Amino acid sequence: MDKTPPTELLQRWRGGDNDARDRLLSLLYNDMRRVAASLLHQDSMRVHIDPTELVNEGALRLLGLERIAWNDRAHFLAVSSNVMRRVLVDQARRRRAGKRDGQQITLLTNVAGVETDVDIIELDEALAALSQLSEERARIVELRFFAGMNNEEIAAVLDISPSTVKRRWRVARAWLSSRLTD
Repeated sequence: MDKTPPTELLQRWRGGDNDARDRLLSLLYNDMRRVAASLLHQDSMRVHIDPTELVNEGALRLLGLERIAWNDRAHFLAVSSNVMRRVLVDQARRRRAGKRDGQQITLLTNVAGVETDVDIIELDEALAALSQLSEERARIVELRFFAGMNNEEIAAVLDISPSTVKRRWRVARAWLSSRLTD
């Protein structure tokens, strides 16, 4: 097992070391798989993709990213969850455009304090609109919903206090609730 800290591997990957990139992906594969399993567990339509396929597709997309200024393991997992979300949104759009026109892919989320099904494409569009108003609040929602992070982990990724995350999450959740129920 590789004993090199993820942060060091991330920095070496940032510098163009493809061996460090491969070692990092191997080292954090189980964490990425946990995020993927969490995303797919929330999927009420049971998307035709398993966690391994989602991680592999996400890893392939990560390989295409150039020179990201990686901070640490949490930042890597946050970017990974974003990439895997994009995979699910792309799949949902393909399914809608295909024979299954109108069929939704939904995520079980806790937007308004109550668990509810939310169409993944509508959620993606709402997050894009929220990011126009507040990039940070959109990132908080993304890290909570898609990376499964708690306030302390989100605070570390965004370099803000957990209490700030909590306040901004409340505002973002209220905004999303309003947007998604219209």
